[in-house]
Amino acid sequence: VYGVCRVHRVTEFKEFTMFALLILNSITLLALLILLVYLIISIKKAYKNLVELNQVWRFLPPEEKITKKEESKSKEELEDRWMK
Repeated sequence: VYGVCRVHRVTEFKEFTMFALLILNSITLLALLILLVYLIISIKKAYKNLVELNQVWRFLPPEEKITKKEESKSKEELEDRWMK
């Protein structure tokens, strides 16, 4: 009788442990899903801000934009000043 009782208790403990692990696993997966959704939303917002910034950049007056040629000229001027 004692042996049967002991086996039954061990089985109950195993079932409880498996149930607890199942709940823990579900909670972990839910948290990962929430993080994934948050990451996707953040990326979409960042992309939207980037697009808006690009549109603003297009409509800036030409004197406020620095072209590649002007940038290289300013670098050359700085190098000339440094050499003097």
